[in-house]
Amino acid sequence: MRLVASFKKKFSGNQITVAKTVTEDMLVLAQKTAQAFSSLVSLPLTKKSSLLQVGDNYSERSGSSLEFHDYREYSPGDDPSRIDWRAFARTDRYLLKTFQTETSPRIDIFLDFSRSMLFHPGKALRLMELVFLLTELAENDSASLKIHYFDQIGNQDKPPLSGGRDLPLAILQAINSEPLTSPLSRDTGQILQDMAIKCRAGSYRIVISDLLFLSDPQVLIDSFQAGSGGLLLIAPYSKTESNPDWSGQMKLIDCESGRNREIDVTAEVNQRYSDAWCRHFANWQETCNSRRAILQRVCAEGNFADSFIYPAVKSGCLLL
Repeated sequence: MRLVASFKKKFSGNQITVAKTVTEDMLVLAQKTAQAFSSLVSLPLTKKSSLLQVGDNYSERSGSSLEFHDYREYSPGDDPSRIDWRAFARTDRYLLKTFQTETSPRIDIFLDFSRSMLFHPGKALRLMELVFLLTELAENDSASLKIHYFDQIGNQDKPPLSGGRDLPLAILQAINSEPLTSPLSRDTGQILQDMAIKCRAGSYRIVISDLLFLSDPQVLIDSFQAGSGGLLLIAPYSKTESNPDWSGQMKLIDCESGRNREIDVTAEVNQRYSDAWCRHFANWQETCNSRRAILQRVCAEGNFADSFIYPAVKSGCLLL
């Protein structure tokens, strides 16, 4: 259960209400932050390429750039009109040019819009900064981008979002599309695992979630790795989660399920919580390392450069 006591929430029976923290002003601020860094870094994408002969139909390959690759010998059955006569004059050999086409990369982003990602203003702002930056970087690479998400009660049957000027409004509508009075329908990890089927072949996958769920990291990572061009997990967190200031008799409320628990928080309880937190993310890091996925944790406090840009460049999550 997600035990977070330092936020103001209303609890009534099996229903909870969480104040809306994502506003138009927040989105404007997040966009400005993203734009300030989008020209400085890039994603570690690998462009797919294929070899084409002179005369192939390039017009059907949208989003591609064509570059000379090499020569090859003329073979019986080849169209003689494709012979490079200048090369023949230099080498006295019948040579045909081949070209390489670089296809636009595919990027699939999966967003966890569950309540634990949104009800803390700093964490919600960091999430928006990440979304806008990744969108800008995808556009810089002329990538085919799809943004998948599930809302605060776990609905995932939503059409994907795309970049562009309408993205802020689309995000607001996505977040506020469902009432905040119902608990999350299923475990976040199970929802994400089911969403992996939406991945496109060869796409670079980016999952943004706080990873505060009990699902097996290996199963989730393998689901997203299948047929991928790379996997990046970005996990925002707040210091009020990693190092909460709890003391005395408290009522802890799971912000997503509405379950609550009264507990006398002692120094020993705080230490057990801290140890469990560290073990949880150590397990995620170890699994990512073994699966060649990148895990980048992002603190909600501090400026964007110190919390994400510099650590991401160091880990290989971003390139300068």
